[in-house]
Amino acid sequence: MQGSLLTWVTFDATGRYAYVADSGSLGISEYLIDANSGGLTRLGSIVPTHLPTTIAVDPSGRHLYSVGGGTVQQFDIASENGTLTPSNQASAPAGPASQAITIDGSGKFVYVGDALAGIGGYARDAASGALTPLAGSPFSSGVSQTSLAISSRFE
Repeated sequence: MQGSLLTWVTFDATGRYAYVADSGSLGISEYLIDANSGGLTRLGSIVPTHLPTTIAVDPSGRHLYSVGGGTVQQFDIASENGTLTPSNQASAPAGPASQAITIDGSGKFVYVGDALAGIGGYARDAASGALTPLAGSPFSSGVSQTSLAISSRFE
């Protein structure tokens, strides 16, 4: 992988595809993972409407979300070849210094860490992938959020 400022790598639910955010080229690159060697074959790239800081794929493997520039943009993942296309869902607003995104294991909730505004929370529609801000969001964290992780499923 080459780029000017690679900031994040994530994988689809099948483990067949890798996606890399490159804040320097303002793109997200798509790769096919060789199941035997682990090698990567570049498939292409797509340019989001904002500077991609981090990216996440939902547990179903149907949607990728890119955060940066005060917005969360959704992409649809083609099941036949792993390529990305912009979703027809509206982008969701995020904090002005949004730097991290994660999706819970059930795929119901998406969280965005912001260095200035705390943690933004969203309900995620399972069928369309559309995001709706949670009541009370953003949630105060008391510290600058540059990374997020979820350790268990919501039931």
